[in-house]
Amino acid sequence: MKLHKKNAFTLAEVLITLGVIGIVAVILMGIIGSIIPSREKVMFKKAYNNLEQITEALVNNADYYGGDDTYPESGKGPGDLSYLGSGYTSISEKFCTLAADMVDTNSTSCGSKTFTGTDGVVWTFSDNGSTITCTFDVNGAKAGGTYSASISSDGVISTGGDSNSILSSPYQNR
Repeated sequence: MKLHKKNAFTLAEVLITLGVIGIVAVILMGIIGSIIPSREKVMFKKAYNNLEQITEALVNNADYYGGDDTYPESGKGPGDLSYLGSGYTSISEKFCTLAADMVDTNSTSCGSKTFTGTDGVVWTFSDNGSTITCTFDVNGAKAGGTYSASISSDGVISTGGDSNSILSSPYQNR
C-alpha cells in the first residue's frame, strides 16, 4: 500500500504566518503614520505659503502700498504695510480685503477682518497699528488647529510656538 503525502499547511503553520504578518503590519502602520503629515499641518503650511505669496505681491504693488512716491503725505516708504490709505478703517481690514481678493473664498467679511477659503481655512486679521497678525483656523468648529503669523510693516513674516515648529521641521508630522 502506497502512502500519499498531502501538500497542505498545518493549522499551526497558518496561525504562525498570520501572526507574523500582523506584527509586520502593525510596525508598518506606525512607520507610515509618522511619514504622512496630518491634514491640519498640511492645511496650515498651505495657508502660510499663500500668506507669503500674498504679502510679497502686496508689498511690491505700488497701487496698494506705494509709500512716499505715491502718497507723499504718509511719510511711509515704498512697501510699508502700515500705510492705511483711504477707504479702510485699519491696516488689518485693508490687508484682509486685498488678501481675500487673491484667495479663493467661500465667504468674506473684511469689515470684521475675516474670510474663509474654499479649502475651509478661516483667516482672521488683527493689528496693533504697525504689525498685522494673521490667524489661521484649519479645523473650523473643531478644537485646536489654530495657528498664527505676524507680518511687520516691511512685509517680514514671523511665527512662534506650534506654527514655527511645523514650518521649521518638515519631518515632524505628529
